[in-house]
Amino acid sequence: FDRLLDDRSALTVTDREEAALMKLRHPTMLCLSSAMLTMAEKAYMLPRDDAPWQHYIDSWLQQSWLNNGAANASFVRWMSTFATHPDFCDPNATTPVHH
Repeated sequence: FDRLLDDRSALTVTDREEAALMKLRHPTMLCLSSAMLTMAEKAYMLPRDDAPWQHYIDSWLQQSWLNNGAANASFVRWMSTFATHPDFCDPNATTPVHH
């Protein structure tokens, strides 16, 4: 995002949630996507050499997102509330990404 602000990059690709947060922090940025990514489209970065932590995260993902959906329901509820902010992503925007 710093590269966008410094005019060293034309755009960045990220998920809707991060883009919306950055839009709130940096009003000159524009978020063009209104579609949320699914769990399958997200990436979780972990230390390669920490097997117990990897196992814990795998278990949490399985239980929270895949089995009972509690985390997903909470996340969707939070995003629905957050999305009502007037500076959230605008899928109909036609202005440049950085203006």
